[in-house]
Amino acid sequence: MKKVAILIPYFLNKNAKLPEALQLFINSCKYNKTIDFYFITNANMQEYTIPTNFSVVKTNFDEIKTRIQKLFNFKIQLNNPYKLCDFKPTYGEIFHDLIKEYDYWGWSDCDLIYGDIRKYLTDTILESNERILSHGHLSIFKNTKKVNSYYRTLDNKGCMKWEEVFQNSTNLAFDEWAAHNGGGLSQIYKKNNIKMYDEQIIADIQTYRYSLHTTRENNNKYKYEKKNKYSIFKIKDGKVIQYFIRDNKIMQEEYIYIHLQKRKIVLEENIDYDNYLIIPPNKAITCPKEIDINTIKRMNSGNKIKWNF
Repeated sequence: MKKVAILIPYFLNKNAKLPEALQLFINSCKYNKTIDFYFITNANMQEYTIPTNFSVVKTNFDEIKTRIQKLFNFKIQLNNPYKLCDFKPTYGEIFHDLIKEYDYWGWSDCDLIYGDIRKYLTDTILESNERILSHGHLSIFKNTKKVNSYYRTLDNKGCMKWEEVFQNSTNLAFDEWAAHNGGGLSQIYKKNNIKMYDEQIIADIQTYRYSLHTTRENNNKYKYEKKNKYSIFKIKDGKVIQYFIRDNKIMQEEYIYIHLQKRKIVLEENIDYDNYLIIPPNKAITCPKEIDINTIKRMNSGNKIKWNF
């Protein structure tokens, strides 16, 4: 089995706090026992339950900035942790000490909850691609010197130039597609015909909707999903399963992970971290014994206009 490491740098500014739902993310890593996660941070993690495949690497933002700066002979613009998004492609080089024993490495955000990663990213898929998944929330790369330097060696083909991105203080989403900024690393990979696996296996939740609709329903291939109603997500035993109603029937869909961008998840008191639901608009509650149509509808009730506003 191919060895995979996932890197999650996360730095707090003064007086800032970690997300309330971080334990949901950590717990989802626990079920992916054959993958190692490295949470690189300046935060105090004592209150969290940490699984054996989840390592907390204590450092600070300035140290990471110094590591990146040493790669280049020009002054980089990296004045806040959020700007690290543009520098994610450098992680294969600056964290070489952490990933040197792995066949693949990746970056990850922590506003997501993992399902069964290996179910979707088999060794066959890994071996056939140099990049797996193309978004900023999770991307995995073949751990070779050649691939780790692609961000600066590939022809940009009219997309953003990495040198200009690294010298710009604005976050330009260079780590993903960034069509609104002229094209990022994913676009560069595509234009250079780099082997990239990018199936729509993620539940990337639309940001500005009360209900839990995925962004892939805006793709023609999945436009039928616009008919899905009253969506909730069940997380149990390391799986992420969407429950929804279509044609007055309960239906299910499994994903590699759910991405909850811009939703500050509120946890029910004494939640069962191994068996819970994500319900609209932003709540995590212990899963009831049975999930029927009336239960799903009730969990989707609320003041949608007020929340969206």
